[in-house]
Amino acid sequence: MTAPAPSVTPFSLLAMMLANARRMLAVGAAAGAVVAIITVLTPRTWTSRASFMPQVRRAAPAGLGGIAAQLGVAIPGADGSQSVFFYSELIRSREVAREVLQDAFPAPDAPSATLMDRLEVTGETPDIRLDRAIRLLQRRMGGSADPKTGIVRLSVSLGDPELSQQVATRILALVNTFNLEKRQCST
Repeated sequence: MTAPAPSVTPFSLLAMMLANARRMLAVGAAAGAVVAIITVLTPRTWTSRASFMPQVRRAAPAGLGGIAAQLGVAIPGADGSQSVFFYSELIRSREVAREVLQDAFPAPDAPSATLMDRLEVTGETPDIRLDRAIRLLQRRMGGSADPKTGIVRLSVSLGDPELSQQVATRILALVNTFNLEKRQCST
């Protein structure tokens, strides 16, 4: 047989808390100190967000293909470069990242420098440096697509609010340039 579990009353709980008040305060203070240190040491970032609605050519869907298209499912024979998912991938592509990283962006208290220089990316060779910079920028970028609304969203998180906004604007300009060139070539 096991002994019955002792009952816990509000008074016994209060007595236990008072008996261990110093320990509880010490644990609370230590937790607060850890949070304060993490907050101070974590670099601050600013996120710029943008959204756009690509102008896609849509044929009138019929039958099951129409239902699939409404649910965002790719339909064989449809132009994949017209999909909102295509644009979501385009804004996060290595090609767009490479272009943005090699563009010059003005700094508030220094001459213009490439984004790769502003992010202070290093590497043993120029190719390794570029690859590291692309991976860093891709981690700090986000892209999503909503097939129901046709909206593509972009976010860029960097340590400088103006730079974050400038990079997001530049990415949108590159997507627009791609769109214009593609449309001119296909017409």
